Amino acid sequence: MRAATIAPTPMRALILHTHDVARSLKPSVDGELANALHETLHFALDGREEDWGIRDDEDERRCGPSTASGNGPNSASGRATIGVNGSVSAQDPQADAEEEEDYESLPPARSGFFLSSNPERPYISYAWNERSQTLTLPNPVVVANPTTQDPCSPENRSEFDVTAKFFYLDDAHASGQDAREERFPVAYIDDALKRLTMSTSLITIDTFIVSFPTLRLDIGGSKSCCGSAHDDQRGNATCTAGSATPGALPSDGCGITPCTNLSRSAALANHSKATVGVISGRASSSDHTHKLREDIQAVKQVWEAISPNPQLVSLGIADISLPALQQLLSSSDASTSGKNAISRGETALPSDATVPSAARKPRLVTVNVKGNPCAIDKELNAWCEKQDMLLVAHNDQRDLLPARTLPALLQEFEHDLPHPAPVEGRLRPRWVLKYSTVIRERGILADKGYIVYAEWI
Repeated sequence: MRAATIAPTPMRALILHTHDVARSLKPSVDGELANALHETLHFALDGREEDWGIRDDEDERRCGPSTASGNGPNSASGRATIGVNGSVSAQDPQADAEEEEDYESLPPARSGFFLSSNPERPYISYAWNERSQTLTLPNPVVVANPTTQDPCSPENRSEFDVTAKFFYLDDAHASGQDAREERFPVAYIDDALKRLTMSTSLITIDTFIVSFPTLRLDIGGSKSCCGSAHDDQRGNATCTAGSATPGALPSDGCGITPCTNLSRSAALANHSKATVGVISGRASSSDHTHKLREDIQAVKQVWEAISPNPQLVSLGIADISLPALQQLLSSSDASTSGKNAISRGETALPSDATVPSAARKPRLVTVNVKGNPCAIDKELNAWCEKQDMLLVAHNDQRDLLPARTLPALLQEFEHDLPHPAPVEGRLRPRWVLKYSTVIRERGILADKGYIVYAEWI
């Protein structure tokens, strides 16, 4: 008679490594990341032989001892665990001896896949850290990277250009945590870099960009190539206002037909509201200035902490206006230290790019142009050129991981998870690391992936 099964420990944190995102994915209303996570959970938990089966050429490609524990019914592993130092290990297989009787006829699985409790999906890919009660899906050893595809020959790391972008999804103050805590813990970045190395063996990042989507650092810029972003949002309201003088009555400028009696009455009513708006707008502007100063201070703490990291060859910052960028650099003295500038058209980085400094100057600034090709700020572009910084466009969503995405995915795969979600608490995504690997000489995307960290609070 088989002993009663012990219920698995609920997880307190969840880490997801996306699988094979470089291939074309189906469109999703929640964006590319949400779709990639859905595909990844199918890969990790469906137990398809095409995923866990050993490929014909896999044994030939191995040389020397494997970096991961063996698995399968004839090996020394039954359940995947991750040690305190991040190494992958396995629990005592004797505890699962009776259960493994059902799997004796199965072929062994590839590294990173372990026995499940369901014979219909015999192997799944995961890792479990008992101390922190963290579930990782899939096991990091199954994540491939083109720079390490041939372990029998030296790595040709110089042939690839690796870019990583780190997103702080949570502001500690906004989420109601202790005001004395860091708003954006630098430990999150350290953890993300360790997990990137664990899954891809990448140690150095050619370009590391940090993003703060919960902040609006990009507000307050000047006019773009097609006018200001504010003008774009208001549309024809810019013209219908006529005069730009605060408190003045609307004129019939901008080619608008002169006011009739009815439109004049409406204009007078709008003028009264506008006058009140000007007064409240001044207070709002003061509040915004104070908030921006606090936000810049929080960003500065992160920037100064990552600047000395030799793993990060060059640094960048995303979605920031010219006033905010100038305030950041002046407050951190980054304008005179760690220049790490590159000349236009050059591929090699300068020698001082890897020299640790108190606060490095950004190598590049990225701005979001998704849905608005006129979002490039002309003054920001000109200023970056003078400062030897690159202004680069990106199309990442501001809401990179919608709040409904993870709860919906966990509900869909509820019965397939090796460790269940806790009954109490609220799931809060903390950070996302997006990375890509490009072949330098050909400019071809060789690999792309995401790492997501969330925890229950």
